[in-house]
Amino acid sequence: MNSKKIAFIGRPGFIDNSYRKTVDELFKEVGLNTGNLAFWYAMNQQLTNHKDYFGWTFDPVYVRENYDVIVFPAANQLNPDWDMGGLADLIDKADLPLLICGLGAQAPDTSKKLNFNAGTKRFLKVISERAISIGVRGNFTAQVLAENNVNNVQVLGCPSNFINSSKDLGQRLQQRFSNIDNVDNLSLNIDITEKLAEKVRVMFHWTYGRNVEIVNQAPLDLVKVSHHEFNKLDSNLIKRVHNLFAPSVSLPYFKKMLKANFKSYYNVNEWMHQLQQYDLSLGTRLHGNMLALQSGTPSIFMAHDSRTQELADVMALPTFPLAKINRATTLEDVVGGVEFDGIKFDKSRQNLCSKYLKLINDTGLSASEGIVELSKEFEKNWLSSLRG
Repeated sequence: MNSKKIAFIGRPGFIDNSYRKTVDELFKEVGLNTGNLAFWYAMNQQLTNHKDYFGWTFDPVYVRENYDVIVFPAANQLNPDWDMGGLADLIDKADLPLLICGLGAQAPDTSKKLNFNAGTKRFLKVISERAISIGVRGNFTAQVLAENNVNNVQVLGCPSNFINSSKDLGQRLQQRFSNIDNVDNLSLNIDITEKLAEKVRVMFHWTYGRNVEIVNQAPLDLVKVSHHEFNKLDSNLIKRVHNLFAPSVSLPYFKKMLKANFKSYYNVNEWMHQLQQYDLSLGTRLHGNMLALQSGTPSIFMAHDSRTQELADVMALPTFPLAKINRATTLEDVVGGVEFDGIKFDKSRQNLCSKYLKLINDTGLSASEGIVELSKEFEKNWLSSLRG
């Protein structure tokens, strides 16, 4: 067994003793978005080396003296509004090899040129020096890094794409899509924001007559609402969410719906187990839908910015254009209009997984059996194509 020890920046995919903690404490521990649990869980499962878990304020001297590699399951840290200088300093001082995957650039769309502050530019320099290759979400992020003179980049999508190691996952999902007659059980993974209010109000109407869960990953206010502690909440918050999401129903009815249907999760295994009970998952929140997809539940991704669009493109995910949703759009319209090719998805996933495995190995770490097996299928097909 590979004896190298990992300093893992994140959690294992669940929050210990979550029932003892306040919503504010939980939200801080999940990195201000419960969706982070998905890719933390993925990389935790996919690397078999011993791991200990750290936040963004670890002691770099302690890490350097007690570990061999830093693993950073990344997200949309390339945000012009963020300053990544603090984490850059810690990684630099720890002076260890780095495995970083899932890094994404955040922009309204992929045509935008991003300008970063000095701290984030230093972060790019440090991770480029410490990592053999930086695993990024898609081609837009790779382009952004190239514009900042960082070229040791590998487009891998998100590690959450490899949670399920079934080699024909896409084909089985496509079959399930084709067999959808009625959606009795629906999981909505959506951003309830002013910007998307018109769209989410349409989605609210899709909940009528169905067993529905509405999963809240962020922001903190919505996560608090999903805990149903209404006596602790500002009444104006409930009214604001009501106005954004479902102004067509009475406030008392909406409060009942919140108690029955709004949810947040702090354990990926529980989250995926619940998602298996639904006929369909859809919405703008990528990682909630990704966990549904990996659990075998048909999922529809609705990209609304660069970080979600490039992931959907690279991973060949089932998509429906958010821009096409209007007041007349039914859920049946969306299901019937999904763009998804199960074979293309499987081939893409195996290809990306093969590159991911190589990066893990090149960093000197050991991959799980599921990652190795999923990659083997790609290698076998690739060799067969070379032989004619």
